[in-house]
Amino acid sequence: MSIKGVIFDLDGTLLDSMWYWDRFGEEFLAERGKVPRPDFRDKYYVYSTEATAEMIIEDYGLSETPEEIIQGMMDTAARFYRARVQPKPHALELMERLKRAGVNMAIATATEHILVDIAVERFGLDKYVEKIINCTDVGASKTEPDIYLKALEYVGAPIPETAVFEDALIAAQTAKKLGFYTVGVYDGTAAPNEKAMRELCDEYVYDFSQLSGKFDL
Repeated sequence: MSIKGVIFDLDGTLLDSMWYWDRFGEEFLAERGKVPRPDFRDKYYVYSTEATAEMIIEDYGLSETPEEIIQGMMDTAARFYRARVQPKPHALELMERLKRAGVNMAIATATEHILVDIAVERFGLDKYVEKIINCTDVGASKTEPDIYLKALEYVGAPIPETAVFEDALIAAQTAKKLGFYTVGVYDGTAAPNEKAMRELCDEYVYDFSQLSGKFDL
């Protein structure tokens, strides 16, 4: 059975960007003359953007409003996406092959649309995919099935014949539970979960040149 549809994650899967988020706090706060604490990313990771902004103001004694902090965070990240982010090895080549083979694709991401749109324009991703959906669109994180089921509507293939590419364990678990063919993609920031990803996913790759015969196009 070959793959008839594909749903890609974006950051850490198609884009080599997750390392940046480990440094984002240092860059964002340095612009404000502050030094981030070692737990910056871990502390704010599970909170909404609004709650994170409020906590940063309190923790670092900033005079900006939450709205200004949110805009500042987006501006800082946008500069990275405009100039420095790069695709993962062979990612665009795979998407080109899939497109030529008539395989419908979608992107399902937790990344904000303002950043997604920059990457889409830089790398021409919109010529490959039917739809780009983020967690805000469906009102749920990737611990819930909503984003994958919504993306599937645009892919138009049966779940068992649709591959979901993810670098994050928690997202791959959701996709696997739904019955998708799940491909784990190595990312250095998720290396501690590599063993669990290998055990969970139908296949696991270090780059997109290593895919199985299901992707012979």
